[in-house]
Amino acid sequence: MKKKKTSPKVILLSLLIVALVGGIGFMSYKTFIADAPLKKLGYSYKEIQKLHKYGIDDEVTTYNQSLLYALNSQEFDEKNIHYYTIFDSQMDLTRIANALAKSYSVEELRSMKGYMSDEQIESLVDYEKISNLTAFQQILAKQYSVEDSVALANKLSADDLKYFLELYQLTSPQNYLRYLANGYDNETICLLFNKAGDEAFNDLANIRHFDEIYEMVNSDLFKVEMLPRYLMYHRNTTSTTITKSLSQVNSNHDVTTITDYSATYPKNPLTVSEYPDTVLVNKSHKLDSNYMPTGLVDVNADYRYGPATLLPQADESFRQMADKLKEEVGTTILIASGYKSFQSCDTDYSKAITDSLDNPELVDSYAFRAGFDESQTGLAIEVIEKGKTTADFAKSKSAKWLNEHCAEYGFILRYPENREFLTKINPSAYHFRYVGIEAARIIQRYNWTLEEYSYLFNGD
Repeated sequence: MKKKKTSPKVILLSLLIVALVGGIGFMSYKTFIADAPLKKLGYSYKEIQKLHKYGIDDEVTTYNQSLLYALNSQEFDEKNIHYYTIFDSQMDLTRIANALAKSYSVEELRSMKGYMSDEQIESLVDYEKISNLTAFQQILAKQYSVEDSVALANKLSADDLKYFLELYQLTSPQNYLRYLANGYDNETICLLFNKAGDEAFNDLANIRHFDEIYEMVNSDLFKVEMLPRYLMYHRNTTSTTITKSLSQVNSNHDVTTITDYSATYPKNPLTVSEYPDTVLVNKSHKLDSNYMPTGLVDVNADYRYGPATLLPQADESFRQMADKLKEEVGTTILIASGYKSFQSCDTDYSKAITDSLDNPELVDSYAFRAGFDESQTGLAIEVIEKGKTTADFAKSKSAKWLNEHCAEYGFILRYPENREFLTKINPSAYHFRYVGIEAARIIQRYNWTLEEYSYLFNGD
C-alpha cells in the first residue's frame, strides 16, 4: 500500500510543536531546577529574572537586600552591577557602591572583604583613594582605624612604612606623619617613641625641628619634662656637648638669679605677628602699639569685679571654670582684670613707676611695660576670690582648685613659683592665661611655663 506523503505544512507544524515543548521543558528546568537554589534563598520569580537579566545569578549566595535595592534604585548604574553584589546588607548601599566604583575595581573591593568588614569598606567613601593597598592592609592589620590606615598608607614611603610597622601600636598613629612633616627622620621618631613613651610622643607631635633631639633623647640623662630647658641651655651656651648640657640642666645650672629685672628686657625684642591662643607675649616678645584683638566681648557682671572684656573663648571657658569651682569648692572667683589696651598698659606702668618713687627695677619685677604685657591679647586674666583681696588669693581654696583644674578649661597659671628665670617676672598666684585645652594640658603635665611650650612649638 502506498504511503501517504506528509505535508510540508504538517512537518513544519510538528517541528514548531517540538521546539515549543522543548522550550517549555527548558524553561521549566530553568525555573524549577536551576533556579531552585535562588528560590531557596528567598528570591521571588521576578527578582530571579532580574538576576538572570544582568548575569549575576552565579554571584549571589545569600538573600542580598542591598543588591535588590540597587536593582530597583533610581541611582542604579548597569556598569556597576558587579559592585552591587559585593555588599550583603539590609541597607540601600547603591550610592556607596557607585562612589566606590569611581576609585576601586571590583577585584580590589572583593579582596578587601578578606580583611575588612562591610562597614569598614563602606566607610572608604569618606576618605581619599588608597594609593597603596598593600601598605593599607599591613597598617590595618595592626588594629589601626580605617581613617588612620588610609592616611598613613597614602603618605608613608616604603622606608617610612618599614619603621612605622616595627613600632608597638601608637594611640595616635597619624602623629608619625607630623614628625616627618616637621623634618624628623625615622630613627629619631622611633627613638622618641620607644624612649619617651606613647603619651609624650603624642604630646610632642607638633614640635618644631631641632637637630639636637636625637642625641638628647638617646642619652641616659634625658628627661622629657626638661626638653625645652635642654634646648634653650644648649643653644645659648657655647663650646659644650649635648651630654654636658643635659647634665647641667638636670642639676639646675641653667637656673639664674635675677638681680636687675629691668635688664631682662633685650635690646631687640621680637615683634609678634601671629596671634594663636598660645601667643607668647613677654619681655622679649612684644605686641605692636596698635594691636587690638578682634571680637572682644564684655564679661558678664556675675563673673567680674569691675568692667572687663576678653576674647570669646577665654570668656566662655572662664565662666565654665568659675561655675565648676563654685559647685565643688563653694567659693566664687571673679575677674579683676581682663583685656587692656596698649595705652592702658602704659598708664598702669607709669603709675607703678611713680608709686615706687621712680624705681623701674622694682616695678619690672612684677609689672610689664606697654607692648610687653599679655593683657593686651584679651586672653589673660587676674582673678580674686569674692570677699577677699589679691594678697589673700595664694592661700585660698580657690587657688588650690584652680592650680589642679584650670588646664581642663584651657587656662594655665602664667607665672608660677620658681620659674622667674624663664618668665622674667615674680610669681603671681592670681594671674592666669587662656591657651586652649590641649596646650594647657601639655603645659600642666610637664610643669612647663608658656615660655618653654612656645620654644618647642612656636619658635624663639
